[in-house]
Amino acid sequence: MEGMRAASAHPDFAAIISDMGRTEDGQYHGKAAIELLAALREAGITTPLIVYTTAKYAYRHNSEVISAGGDGAISSQVELLEWLKRKTGVASA
Repeated sequence: MEGMRAASAHPDFAAIISDMGRTEDGQYHGKAAIELLAALREAGITTPLIVYTTAKYAYRHNSEVISAGGDGAISSQVELLEWLKRKTGVASA
């Protein structure tokens, strides 16, 4: 899992943005973000994670992401930038 390798190699990441579903190793994973969250939390990696997805999927999966230890699922660019600012203290350019 590429996201897990990156997070493990760079524990100083201030935040992680994931899409909900993606193709990995030639196979589509519809809940890749949930799988990534579970792997991160199991490994003791507590970096804040938000899922950036379509409005339909943000609504559908928000509580699942929170239950898995993430900060939620959003579809708004404005909300994403606001979340990044809260989590990292860095304002957008």
